Formats: sequence, structure tokens, C-alpha cells
Amino acid sequence: MLSNCLVRQEQGVAKTATQGNEKNGEQNAHSAPNYTDKDQPASVHISEELRALLMDHCADTGAEVPAWLQEQVDAEEEAPLARCDETTVEYEAIAGSKVRATWMFENVGEAAWPEELYFRQIRGDGEGYEQKITGVAIEAGAQITISVDVDVPAHPGHHALLFRLAYGEDKAEFGDEVFLNLVSAAEDTTP
Repeated sequence: MLSNCLVRQEQGVAKTATQGNEKNGEQNAHSAPNYTDKDQPASVHISEELRALLMDHCADTGAEVPAWLQEQVDAEEEAPLARCDETTVEYEAIAGSKVRATWMFENVGEAAWPEELYFRQIRGDGEGYEQKITGVAIEAGAQITISVDVDVPAHPGHHALLFRLAYGEDKAEFGDEVFLNLVSAAEDTTP
């Protein structure tokens, strides 16, 4: 469904914590468990909310922060930041035709993005599209425009595609999710 991706850079534009309510040395059912490094492999990532909860628990109880948890917190703090003001693109097009969806992302972080990025489709028809973006330095405050040519599905109806920016070997996603809402219409054959 997706045939290619174009990239253009534009410079210079612009607690809730679990409390340790313990009785007689036993953990309350609502207390965070005592995790160790072996309990959570580094390749498994937990949600931002759970990371914050566990970090708060360690701070409140004086427990040592497990290395796997600290690595995830550090990685999140170093992750690039991106914002897209217009996250949804909508088209109505004739089945079998092509449309170009375009989004503009801004680096809203304090550091440049990594020099190797990916623009990935993460949900929708034809899932699995990925475009590697290299050789484009996106400094703090700079913008990048990403366009994707999409083949309109042959079967009429509504099609929703979801994309994200990603970086690194593990292709960690960052920035706003962007959507393409596409209505595929049958060709009008009336004279």
C-alpha cells in the first residue's frame, strides 16, 4: 500500500506511589514488590507510569534501584522529543489511486536527534511499512517534513493507518503518533 517516503528538513522553525503499608514485616498486597535485577530482563520495557511508580517506591523505602530499571529511566530521559501539530491527515480518494500524506515534526527537545531515524507504520492496512531516514541532522528547534505515498486500497471503505518516528537498533518509538484516515471510494461511472 505504501510506495515511498520523502523527507525534507526545515531549519530554525520554530504521584501516585505505592506506600509501604507493612504489618509485622509483611508486605501489604498494595505495596510494590521487591524487584531485583534478575527479575526483569533489560529487553523488556515497562510503561512510563510503572517506571515512575517503582522509582517512587525505591525513593520512599530507601531500596536500591535495580540496574534494569535505572537503564530504562536513563534511556527515556535521553530519548529524542518530537511534536507534530497536525497529527491527522484525511483523504477521500478513488480506489486504486495514490495519495501523498505529509506531516511536519519539530524537535522539541534540547538535543539533536540521532542521525539515523525510521518512520514506521505501527497499525493499519499493509502494516509493516518502514522508511529509514539517514544523513539528516535535526537540531533542537528544527523541523522535518515527512511524506508518504499511499496506494488507495481497491476495496471501498474507511482505512486508518498509524505511524511513529523511531530510532536506534531496537527502533524505539518517540514523538507524537500520526494518523492517515483514508476513505477509498468506488470510481463514479455515471456519464
